[in-house]
Amino acid sequence: MGEEFAEVSNLVSIGGRGKGEGSMGNITIPLAAVPLWILAVCNGMASGGFFIYRRSHWAPIARTFSRTTFVGMLFWTVSAGLLGAHNAMSAAWWDRMYLPTAFLAILGLIEAGLLTLGVWRVWHQVIRILWIVGIAFLVGSLWPGVQALYRMRRVPDGYWIGHIDPPWELTAAHAVVYGGGVAVLVAILAWAIFFRRLPRMRWYGFAVILSVPFVFNDSVWVQNHKTPYPTLWVVGFAVLGILWGELSREVRGTHRKLNVDTVTGAGTRLFGDAYGWQALHKGEVALVYGDVDRFKSINDTYGHSVGDQVLHEVVARLRGVCRDPDQVVRAGGDEFMVIMPGARSSDREGLIPRFIQALEHEPIRIHNGDREFRLPISVSLGWAHGLSGSPFDQLVAEADRDMYRRKHQTKRTRVAMFDDTSI
Repeated sequence: MGEEFAEVSNLVSIGGRGKGEGSMGNITIPLAAVPLWILAVCNGMASGGFFIYRRSHWAPIARTFSRTTFVGMLFWTVSAGLLGAHNAMSAAWWDRMYLPTAFLAILGLIEAGLLTLGVWRVWHQVIRILWIVGIAFLVGSLWPGVQALYRMRRVPDGYWIGHIDPPWELTAAHAVVYGGGVAVLVAILAWAIFFRRLPRMRWYGFAVILSVPFVFNDSVWVQNHKTPYPTLWVVGFAVLGILWGELSREVRGTHRKLNVDTVTGAGTRLFGDAYGWQALHKGEVALVYGDVDRFKSINDTYGHSVGDQVLHEVVARLRGVCRDPDQVVRAGGDEFMVIMPGARSSDREGLIPRFIQALEHEPIRIHNGDREFRLPISVSLGWAHGLSGSPFDQLVAEADRDMYRRKHQTKRTRVAMFDDTSI
């Protein structure tokens, strides 16, 4: 199959030469193959990690990233096997799978890039066909009787490579797989940066530029004995980081949508229920439930944008007098609640006036188009206290009833004066 020019130097030995029947001799792995095996294991673990999310809200991105890292595991396993082959026959066996797994690895990166940009469905059918072609390519390369793509030879550092003058068919295949795949990836990246204006894509562009010297090292310098080891595995670890970063960004974004109110920045009712139940599981909890008096008239008079500013300022003022464990939650509409873990029932007389003072001490500054004015508000607050183990929904209902009881008992006659005087 080819000529061996030198024996492998720089080996990692595993095990030892044992005595007696069944003993295992030395297993040697080239030092340069160690990071490739590590990367293959990391890709396999990442594939399993992404696969866990396959039935969750993030199913499309999780399934795609799981495929991408799985074929990445295959590619780096084949690369490590080729690098550590001890003879031309085993090197030729690994080489049969190198180009097909490279095709699948690049295809996985293309699909992941299209998905993160939100244009995956446009190319869905094309990507599916290419996956079928790639799998058929890999299966065909493993079919019994199929010969190696190259006549293998070994460089002095122990790295197996194909013959330097491959037939034109293989040259064309390389151009399609590597040249075409890289061209598509660069096109996707350029389109994302210049047309969709995604700031994070600039870091991906930096990663692509950083990969150039590593690719050059593997394709030119190693084969011409300029350097002893391939370094493309550095790019492999960068790809893993990018994929995990994308999934993490999606998870954080969804978590924020579910738990943070977009208008006020307070917690959502869903978050409040979960936080309240958790706090009551640990100890006693006090709850203040309130709303803005005559809030509907504010919306009707000035519009919903002014109403949103009022709610945002109400939450900001509440947070200004809360402790670290306290959470301000928008319960719905103009209603809000403050969940206070560890507060005692006797704290009511001190906390209720404190919250009212914080909310009503001065009018809210409103920006309405090119106008700016101050809008006084008043609030109604209710109180409830629950001991450890109490049901949170019962606590909310009690505080809500207390709020309306106070609203009707006091029968406030104070009317918010809508002062249109500009500042």
